[in-house]
Amino acid sequence: ELAPSVSQIKVASRMYTLLNEELENYCERTPDEQNVFTVGGEPIVIIDVEVSPDLRYARVFWALPFDLLLDLPSEKFRSEMMKSIQRVIQERGGVLQGLVHGKLRRFHPPRIRWVPASNELIRGVLKEMEYLE
Repeated sequence: ELAPSVSQIKVASRMYTLLNEELENYCERTPDEQNVFTVGGEPIVIIDVEVSPDLRYARVFWALPFDLLLDLPSEKFRSEMMKSIQRVIQERGGVLQGLVHGKLRRFHPPRIRWVPASNELIRGVLKEMEYLE
């Protein structure tokens, strides 16, 4: 697999920043019971963004809020919760895509596909943030 191009990296970085900003703004003004991006009052975490070589698609890797993630009783429970939230985000996550697209200065912004982050990706981020030893 080829390394990402400079354009892919730039667009992914911009989308990552905008997604986090718009997620925060959306969560501040949307009640929890209507907000598809919160779990237990806490927003999901955007872990990474990958943009396709043609810049038409973006995979947005997300995770449960870290405090919640670390408190869940079992891997099975975490997995079921992630699947449930993924279904809702796929159905109703377009609202965030619309907000991000409104801020991107590209003629055709990448279409977002929400992807639950793998355990390895989450573990790596938690270690970087010193949540885990």
